[in-house]
Amino acid sequence: MENNGDKKKREMFISANSFFLSFSKAKAVMAKVGYPQFIMNDTYINEDIKTLKFTESDYFGNVLQTRKYAAQSDFYWLRKEVPKTEWFTSPTTVNAFYSASTNQIRFPAGELQKPFFWGTEYPRSLSYGAIGVIVGHEFTHGFDSNGRKYDKNGNLDPWWTTGSEEKFKEKTKCMINQYNNYYWKKANLHVNGKRTLAENIADNGGLREAFRAYRRWIREKRGGEEEPLLPGLDFTHNQLFFLSYAHVRCNSFRSESAREQIYIGAHSPPMFRLCK
Repeated sequence: MENNGDKKKREMFISANSFFLSFSKAKAVMAKVGYPQFIMNDTYINEDIKTLKFTESDYFGNVLQTRKYAAQSDFYWLRKEVPKTEWFTSPTTVNAFYSASTNQIRFPAGELQKPFFWGTEYPRSLSYGAIGVIVGHEFTHGFDSNGRKYDKNGNLDPWWTTGSEEKFKEKTKCMINQYNNYYWKKANLHVNGKRTLAENIADNGGLREAFRAYRRWIREKRGGEEEPLLPGLDFTHNQLFFLSYAHVRCNSFRSESAREQIYIGAHSPPMFRLCK
């Protein structure tokens, strides 16, 4: 029979092993930022799309051609090994992604613009609160209720211990209940905490990671000195961080669209993505 001392040692070993595996997966995340290098190769691009014949007078035909081309490109990978290093996102896309099967985070050039990324001529608090949170959000997806099932190589493999899985599921009950209690007046419905769990985990994790990263930047790069306040504004940069985050989550919905978001959406309504 296991005594308390042996049990404690075993739990400490399991905890350390889980941390090591999680750290290994985090270190293995591949970042795709901006655009793939091949789009600068005119010869490659022209050869790749030579079958497409666009005309100014047939928009619908152009769309069909493009969709057929995209479908054929996807079929190329059928029954082949998952291409772990390929770039599958259009550079003009204004969005960001995490791919569990490749352990990639993707930030197309379209996302790296204002109001997401503000550049160095603006206070860093604005960028940390916007693109910084989004980076943290996508990174956290690797360890949410879905991403956690994939190992560092993108394989669907149960790399967590049974005990870790049970503790994770137990902790997520609190978040499910929290979001179940949110009522969206526009939709006249409550949020579905279970449906939106993965995104809620990523929202909460990303916000915390980005704020800690901002405070670390202040501490290490500025010696603890806060950024200069913006002219005419009394907001601190900690406040501007959260205002910047709220800015990129701001949306407007019709009641019909709001109900659809509740019924089939993976994300919580924007107003509740701000409430942690």
